[in-house]
Amino acid sequence: MKMDQRAQISIEYVLFLAMVVVIVSLFGVYVSDQSELNSVSAAVKLGAENATTNMVITNSGMAPVRVTSINETANGTNENLTVMFSNTLTSDLQKQIINSTIQSLIKGGYNNITNTTSSINLITKRHNYTITMG
Repeated sequence: MKMDQRAQISIEYVLFLAMVVVIVSLFGVYVSDQSELNSVSAAVKLGAENATTNMVITNSGMAPVRVTSINETANGTNENLTVMFSNTLTSDLQKQIINSTIQSLIKGGYNNITNTTSSINLITKRHNYTITMG
Protein backbone atom coordinates (compact mmCIF):
# COMPACT_ATOMS: atom_id res chain seq x y z
CA MET A 1 0.00 0.00 0.00
CA LYS A 2 1.11 3.47 -0.74
CA MET A 3 1.56 5.83 2.17
CA ASP A 4 2.33 9.53 2.32
CA GLN A 5 5.18 11.12 4.28
CA ARG A 6 3.33 10.81 7.60
CA ALA A 7 2.80 7.03 7.18
CA GLN A 8 -0.94 7.34 6.57
CA ILE A 9 -2.93 5.27 4.09
CA SER A 10 -4.85 7.35 1.59
CA ILE A 11 -8.63 7.33 1.75
CA GLU A 12 -8.85 5.81 -1.76
CA TYR A 13 -7.30 2.57 -0.53
CA VAL A 14 -9.66 2.40 2.43
CA LEU A 15 -12.70 2.95 0.18
CA PHE A 16 -11.44 0.35 -2.28
CA LEU A 17 -11.04 -2.22 0.51
CA ALA A 18 -14.51 -1.40 1.84
CA MET A 19 -16.05 -1.97 -1.59
CA VAL A 20 -14.23 -5.28 -1.95
CA VAL A 21 -15.53 -6.44 1.44
CA VAL A 22 -19.12 -5.53 0.49
CA ILE A 23 -18.89 -7.33 -2.86
CA VAL A 24 -17.39 -10.46 -1.29
CA SER A 25 -20.08 -10.47 1.42
CA LEU A 26 -22.91 -10.22 -1.12
CA PHE A 27 -21.34 -12.93 -3.24
CA GLY A 28 -20.99 -15.14 -0.14
CA VAL A 29 -24.69 -14.88 0.70
CA TYR A 30 -25.66 -15.95 -2.82
CA VAL A 31 -23.17 -18.81 -2.86
CA SER A 32 -24.32 -20.14 0.53
CA ASP A 33 -27.97 -20.24 -0.64
CA GLN A 34 -27.02 -22.14 -3.79
CA SER A 35 -24.75 -24.46 -1.81
CA GLU A 36 -27.60 -25.40 0.53
CA LEU A 37 -29.94 -26.06 -2.40
CA ASN A 38 -27.31 -28.23 -4.09
CA SER A 39 -26.69 -30.14 -0.86
CA VAL A 40 -30.39 -30.83 -0.29
CA SER A 41 -30.88 -31.84 -3.95
CA ALA A 42 -27.94 -34.23 -3.78
CA ALA A 43 -29.24 -35.84 -0.58
CA VAL A 44 -32.72 -36.22 -2.09
CA LYS A 45 -31.36 -37.76 -5.29
CA LEU A 46 -29.08 -40.13 -3.38
CA GLY A 47 -31.92 -41.29 -1.13
CA ALA A 48 -34.28 -41.86 -4.05
CA GLU A 49 -31.63 -43.71 -6.08
CA ASN A 50 -30.74 -45.93 -3.12
CA ALA A 51 -34.39 -46.84 -2.62
CA THR A 52 -35.06 -47.65 -6.26
CA THR A 53 -31.87 -49.68 -6.55
CA ASN A 54 -32.72 -51.64 -3.42
CA MET A 55 -36.26 -52.32 -4.65
CA VAL A 56 -35.07 -53.65 -8.03
CA ILE A 57 -32.41 -55.86 -6.41
CA THR A 58 -34.79 -57.38 -3.83
CA ASN A 59 -37.69 -57.81 -6.28
CA SER A 60 -36.34 -59.47 -9.41
CA GLY A 61 -39.67 -59.19 -11.25
CA MET A 62 -39.79 -55.42 -10.91
CA ALA A 63 -38.98 -53.24 -13.90
CA PRO A 64 -35.97 -50.98 -13.29
CA VAL A 65 -36.80 -47.49 -12.06
CA ARG A 66 -34.34 -44.62 -12.45
CA VAL A 67 -34.29 -41.10 -11.07
CA THR A 68 -34.37 -39.04 -14.25
CA SER A 69 -34.28 -35.51 -12.81
CA ILE A 70 -35.05 -33.24 -9.91
CA ASN A 71 -37.14 -30.22 -10.84
CA GLU A 72 -36.79 -27.16 -8.63
CA THR A 73 -39.15 -24.21 -8.38
CA ALA A 74 -38.76 -21.34 -5.95
CA ASN A 75 -41.24 -18.96 -4.42
CA GLY A 76 -39.36 -16.67 -2.05
CA THR A 77 -37.93 -18.84 0.71
CA ASN A 78 -40.15 -21.78 -0.31
CA GLU A 79 -38.37 -24.31 -2.51
CA ASN A 80 -40.27 -27.12 -4.22
CA LEU A 81 -38.25 -30.14 -5.35
CA THR A 82 -39.97 -32.76 -7.50
CA VAL A 83 -38.13 -36.04 -8.08
CA MET A 84 -38.94 -37.45 -11.50
CA PHE A 85 -38.70 -41.20 -12.26
CA SER A 86 -38.45 -43.25 -15.44
CA ASN A 87 -41.60 -45.24 -14.54
CA THR A 88 -44.72 -44.49 -12.55
CA LEU A 89 -44.63 -45.45 -8.89
CA THR A 90 -47.21 -47.16 -6.75
CA SER A 91 -48.04 -45.63 -3.38
CA ASP A 92 -46.08 -48.42 -1.63
CA LEU A 93 -42.98 -47.64 -3.68
CA GLN A 94 -43.40 -43.92 -2.97
CA LYS A 95 -43.46 -44.63 0.77
CA GLN A 96 -40.23 -46.61 0.54
CA ILE A 97 -38.57 -43.89 -1.51
CA ILE A 98 -39.75 -41.18 0.90
CA ASN A 99 -38.34 -43.14 3.87
CA SER A 100 -35.00 -43.62 2.12
CA THR A 101 -34.88 -39.94 1.16
CA ILE A 102 -35.56 -38.91 4.76
CA GLN A 103 -32.69 -41.12 5.93
CA SER A 104 -30.41 -39.54 3.33
CA LEU A 105 -31.39 -36.02 4.47
CA ILE A 106 -30.76 -36.94 8.12
CA LYS A 107 -27.32 -38.31 7.21
CA GLY A 108 -26.71 -35.06 5.32
CA GLY A 109 -27.20 -33.14 8.57
CA TYR A 110 -30.80 -32.00 8.13
CA ASN A 111 -33.02 -32.74 11.12
CA ASN A 112 -36.11 -30.53 10.92
CA ILE A 113 -38.05 -32.97 8.70
CA THR A 114 -41.73 -33.85 8.60
CA ASN A 115 -43.40 -36.10 6.08
CA THR A 116 -46.83 -36.88 4.76
CA THR A 117 -47.90 -39.81 2.62
CA SER A 118 -46.80 -38.05 -0.56
CA SER A 119 -44.18 -35.43 0.36
CA ILE A 120 -41.37 -34.41 2.67
CA ASN A 121 -41.13 -31.01 4.34
CA LEU A 122 -37.69 -29.79 5.36
CA ILE A 123 -37.08 -26.51 7.16
CA THR A 124 -33.58 -25.04 7.23
CA LYS A 125 -32.30 -21.64 8.34
CA ARG A 126 -32.55 -20.31 4.79
CA HIS A 127 -35.42 -22.14 3.08
CA ASN A 128 -38.53 -24.27 3.50
CA TYR A 129 -38.33 -27.28 1.16
CA THR A 130 -41.25 -29.36 -0.05
CA ILE A 131 -40.04 -32.56 -1.71
CA THR A 132 -42.46 -34.64 -3.76
CA MET A 133 -42.07 -37.81 -5.80
CA GLY A 134 -43.31 -37.28 -9.35
